[in-house]
Amino acid sequence: MSQNYYPPEGISSVDVRILLRVFPVNQFFTIPLFSLYLNFGTEIVVIILQTKLNFMKNLLYTGGLFLLLLAACGPNTSQSTVTQEEKLEQGDTLNELVAFQKDIVIKPLSGYFVKNTIKQNDSVVCWVINNRQEMEKVFGMAKTVSNTIDTVDFNTHLLTAVTLRLSNLEQKIALTSSKQEGDAVDLHFSIMEEGPSRSFTTAMAWLGTIPKSPEVKKVRFYEGDRLIQSVDVGLLNEVIKEDSALKKY
Repeated sequence: MSQNYYPPEGISSVDVRILLRVFPVNQFFTIPLFSLYLNFGTEIVVIILQTKLNFMKNLLYTGGLFLLLLAACGPNTSQSTVTQEEKLEQGDTLNELVAFQKDIVIKPLSGYFVKNTIKQNDSVVCWVINNRQEMEKVFGMAKTVSNTIDTVDFNTHLLTAVTLRLSNLEQKIALTSSKQEGDAVDLHFSIMEEGPSRSFTTAMAWLGTIPKSPEVKKVRFYEGDRLIQSVDVGLLNEVIKEDSALKKY
């Protein structure tokens, strides 16, 4: 609770205000008390001492509040200090995560069918082919007067394909997502057979190319989230050398 000080008898508040006007605040408190005594008497010295005391109290109170605000707004000292090396390691980890998973460009191909020389017992068969000769053993061109047959540049791309077994139901294969995770390319498909039964049979095929890359070691085929087959890309050349007959996966 603040205390008011009144000037002693003989010294009016007007005299004090006049004194404060004569001496600016920053000079007022540095005036020697002896000089004040000679000029204004003992009463004004008492007032000056009391004023100094109030000023110091207010200064200490304000300083305490400022320190409390700094403590409240400053950093939490309980948190661990992150060194420059740790920041670099965190940055490297983030870069690795970004490189670990990325989109991959798939180019679907149209104008092909599965040759009737291919006997398929499994309901779904997945293929990865890296040369034209092997492609021509499996797929024929469905050329018409109006369609365009897409071609594959095997110098820069691999052929990936999904084929279904012969059926008298309507078949559908759709690529729903594709991405590269680390050294693997993941292809997710939606595969359906529906219908009423038809008087003829067909075998649906989906074909698409992926870029060749030394980073890619395998291609994984999924129906939805269920893994159908994983093909080791690095073994393709060895398989072809060992057996002239086409290896399917």
